[in-house]
Amino acid sequence: MSFHGCPSRVVSSVLQEGQLLKPGDTLMDGTKLANRLTKGSEDRIGLYTSPSIKYCELDIYAKPCRWAGRSVRMVLQCRQKPGSFSPAGETIDWKGRFGNAPISTHFGNDEIERFTRAGGSIIPYRILIGLDVVTREDELAKLENLRKRVADAEKVLHDARIAQAEAHRAKLEAERALQKHVLLEQNAEMAKKAAERQVEKERQALAWEQLKAPPAQAQTEKCIIGIKRNGDAKTTKFKIFMNDQMHTVMDVYILRKQLDSSKVRFIFDGLPISRLDASPPHLLGLVEAVPCSPCASKS
Repeated sequence: MSFHGCPSRVVSSVLQEGQLLKPGDTLMDGTKLANRLTKGSEDRIGLYTSPSIKYCELDIYAKPCRWAGRSVRMVLQCRQKPGSFSPAGETIDWKGRFGNAPISTHFGNDEIERFTRAGGSIIPYRILIGLDVVTREDELAKLENLRKRVADAEKVLHDARIAQAEAHRAKLEAERALQKHVLLEQNAEMAKKAAERQVEKERQALAWEQLKAPPAQAQTEKCIIGIKRNGDAKTTKFKIFMNDQMHTVMDVYILRKQLDSSKVRFIFDGLPISRLDASPPHLLGLVEAVPCSPCASKS
């Protein structure tokens, strides 16, 4: 038993002839059978069958047609005279397309064909019809497509992992840069506070020395400045010249009371007085420009 795949349009001619004919044979209507698939020299002209229906149902032999929305293909089941044929390998460039993938599980690719020149040695006796057949080509093409999709997915995964690693490295570098920046800010803040403390210390020392030292020039107009701490019963009074700077009085008051200069605020008539202001009392509005005017208070 053997199989022969053919297009549905030639089945009626095969049945009419009652046998398989090789290219060049004369048909009953007097025409010559055309060479449809055989390539090469004249010694390749003959009859081809296969012991495997998997080989004969491939598209190149049993080209499918559409019927009632279905894919239909036909294969002839034949009686073939023993000893009249020679086993041969596939001739459809299967290896070039699919490598060593087997076409059939029962016959090797190197013995999948049968070749003969003996006329009348092959008698078709049954038509096998397949509906929506998934051929070995379809299976391997689907498998190859799945392999390609897996390879593409693996490449995407590989690229994603590389991108993730680069992002992680960038994150670590950013964190190190941030830590360095924070450290620089902390050092700058510490240096700023140290400088502020030094400036405050030097200003207070200068104020104290200025109070102890005799006036650089004659100053005749004086006034009394009273500073009262919020919650204290007594007012601390300072007798100063009219052109003395107010921040000197404030610094001396802080020294006497042993206060934290960063927590002290001076207020006059509900308004704050800046300790950085170097103006004399009468320019700040604390007194009138006459000697011994009313004192200012701190609340």
